Amino acid sequence: MFSELVLNAKKYIQNLLAPLEGQWFYFHNLWHTLDVFQRVNYLIKKENVNDDLGELLQLAALFHDSGCVVSYIWHERYSFEQLKSFLKTVDIYYPEDRIDIIRNIIYCTEVWQEPTNILEKIIKDADLDNLGRDDFFEKTDNLKKETYIIQWIDYSLLQWHEKTLNLLEHTKYYTKTQISERRDNLKNNIILLKKEIKKLKNL
Repeated sequence: MFSELVLNAKKYIQNLLAPLEGQWFYFHNLWHTLDVFQRVNYLIKKENVNDDLGELLQLAALFHDSGCVVSYIWHERYSFEQLKSFLKTVDIYYPEDRIDIIRNIIYCTEVWQEPTNILEKIIKDADLDNLGRDDFFEKTDNLKKETYIIQWIDYSLLQWHEKTLNLLEHTKYYTKTQISERRDNLKNNIILLKKEIKKLKNL
């Protein structure tokens, strides 16, 4: 069950991100947001996080990439601003200390940011979940396309694979659930990516 606030936040995000589908955001889009939201909810249950703290994670998951509609660079900062804008639209008081926690959870989705507590560990694992899944190559291809369209950076396939390999080799999962369910597949994706790099270098 979701709180009324979380349900309203989900509608808010859908209205914000849905119009952008198929335009520029081939990775950081509504489907990625809902994917992370789903994984967060799964990890909340598996890691025995209570409903009160779970709500903070749910809100952070829904808003964590929403700042991309404002700025692609450092979008986590703008994502927090989007959360604050949403809270102004609802007729409830939300404590500042809870807002501060959500801010830290959102900021932790910045790719090289290290988590410091279980909430940040869960959002980190959920956001990087695709790196340890079978659809990894599809997702990274979408991100490459998005990078070109939005940032005008035209990486060759070899450059992109090498850049992605660096990310995978420095990716760490933190929760017991994520380690158990995704770490082996993450390692396998590293092996597969190295094979692709070797092929490209031998062309």
